[in-house]
Amino acid sequence: MIFVDTSLLTSVRLQPGITIWTWDKRLKKVADELNLGVVLGH
Repeated sequence: MIFVDTSLLTSVRLQPGITIWTWDKRLKKVADELNLGVVLGH
């Protein structure tokens, strides 16, 4: 993971109700592990 991803995750973590929607598989995996990934309903 690079510094930009780490900064993005930190920023999202500090803002309640904000999630990450990404196509990057590694970033998505980490975001999901931290409960920061977007959950899309069908």
